[in-house]
Amino acid sequence: MSTDAVHPHIAADEGERLSFMGMDLIWKVTPGAGSGSLCSFIQVAPPGTGVPLHIHHADDECFYLLEGSLSMLSGDEAFNMAVGDTVLLPKG
Repeated sequence: MSTDAVHPHIAADEGERLSFMGMDLIWKVTPGAGSGSLCSFIQVAPPGTGVPLHIHHADDECFYLLEGSLSMLSGDEAFNMAVGDTVLLPKG
């Protein structure tokens, strides 16, 4: 991933693309861009793929579902996301 400063405008077809655990990630704002306090990417996850359960000790995560459905878990709370839903997972 690039650590160059982010440009204020990121076109729809821009972003570094990589494959991760059967999913495609399209980085819009890389972790090293700007002040380093925000990153943003589009995750294209075919049915049956996803990231295993894990904990972020330093970063919150926010998800907005563009299409399909997604199951999420935060602590003891489970969420079944539908298109247009947002889930915020706090660090820890």
